[in-house]
Amino acid sequence: MANVHKSGIPPIPPNSPEFPHSYPSTRVPKTQTAFAKFLQIPKPERTPPRNPGDVSGYNGWTNWDTWATNLVLMNEQDTYNWLKEWKANFERKIKSGRFDRDAAKFAIFRYIVPVARGKGMAKRFKDLTPDVRIDPKMVDYDEILDAILEIGK
Repeated sequence: MANVHKSGIPPIPPNSPEFPHSYPSTRVPKTQTAFAKFLQIPKPERTPPRNPGDVSGYNGWTNWDTWATNLVLMNEQDTYNWLKEWKANFERKIKSGRFDRDAAKFAIFRYIVPVARGKGMAKRFKDLTPDVRIDPKMVDYDEILDAILEIGK
């Protein structure tokens, strides 16, 4: 009896119609768990304006963390071009009707903001000057997404 597991149950071949659906997984993928946690992060409050007539938070952004994230990412040509690739991907999804704003913000949280902090793929960018003081929980992801979507306009 070749191909029989020590339990006596023959394995299901990968090309079988029962594979992999025959054994439903109770594990939630890490990405889904991280996404659910991300959606629970409260939207940051606007920094109080410095001047009484100013309606902006910090240099026109919600707060310092959002401003610093945008500054770090948009200030160098390599990261700017990288963000243009993200924009093209988002626009493809918008045109196909598969764009999910929350999923796009999660991608920014998971892949783009860590680069601004000097983590993740930051080594890919030779001229990047990251800022480790950026707090990912304080970044306004709506504003960063809007800034990415406005690149080149």
